[in-house]
Order: sequence, then C-alpha cells, then structure tokens
Amino acid sequence: MREQQFTLPAVVSLNERGTTLLEVLLAVVLITVVLSIILMNFPRAAKTITHNRQRWIANNFAASRMQELKAQPYAVLPITDSGSYFLNAGPGGLLPCDCKTAKFDNAALPEDAQMVEDGVTYTRKVCIGLVERSGSAWKTHCPADPLDSSIDKGLKNIRVQVSWKAGPETMSTEMEGMVSR
Repeated sequence: MREQQFTLPAVVSLNERGTTLLEVLLAVVLITVVLSIILMNFPRAAKTITHNRQRWIANNFAASRMQELKAQPYAVLPITDSGSYFLNAGPGGLLPCDCKTAKFDNAALPEDAQMVEDGVTYTRKVCIGLVERSGSAWKTHCPADPLDSSIDKGLKNIRVQVSWKAGPETMSTEMEGMVSR
C-alpha cells in the first residue's frame, strides 16, 4: 500500500485564518448591547399596548351607550337633574344643568353602568341636557320641572364618560352627541 502524504500550505491567507478572541468579544458585546436596548424598551411598549387596549375598551363602552341612547325615541330620553355635579358659573355664565360643565368624577352624578374586563372596572356616567342653537353658540335650558316641555326646543345634548383605574392613575374618555325630535 501506498501512503499518502499531506502537506500544509506554507502561508495561511487572511480568508482562511480562524476567529480571534477579540472578534468574539466584540460580537458578544454588540449582541449584549442590542438585547439590552430591546429589553429596556419592552416594558414601556407593553404598558403602552395595555393603555391603548384599555382606552379602546372604554371608547367602545361609551359608544355602545351613545348608540343605545340615539336609537331611543327623543321623548323618553331623561334630562339629567340639576345637582352638585354641575359647575355653577354664576350670572351670565354657564347654567347649572349644562352637560359641558358636569363633573363626572363627582359621586353625586349617578353611574349608568359598570363593566369589568381583564380585572379593570370601567364606570360609565351619562349626562343629557336640553340645548338650542343660538347664533353661533349653543344655549342650555334648565327645566324647573323635568316634565315641562315648554322650554324643549327639540335638541338634547348627550355626554357619556367612561373612567377606569390604570395603576395609580384614573383615566377617562368622553363622547358627546346630539339627538333631535
């Protein structure tokens, strides 16, 4: 039998040499930095996604009530009674039954409904008031008697607010619409 003889090349070209320790360390550092940046931003992105989902749920909860109210006959939509939950601007200011001034965080304004989704409680409140167009502005009417139809000009303003707790913060979203006779 014949023996084969292997010979090593005398010069190793740059393309054929192995990876040096320095190159391995630089690659590890680069990968570590990139992963650290991604992992540091992940909690912020997750929190943003959670808040956006909660806002989406709250908006749908408000919109569903708005649509229910708009589908009802005009005459059966109850006017929100005057109470301590309205800001009273005094003479020449906004009336104490203007839904634009309603303090939805006031416990005196009754809740319309609550919904629990993924452990978060969403509270919905509704304010309905009589309005009319007066030039370029809207004028609010406060009936002394809610059944008094003499000041009803055929328009009702509806404001729906949904609030919920997101950690230590109380978040809210509002929706407003009009119905006519």
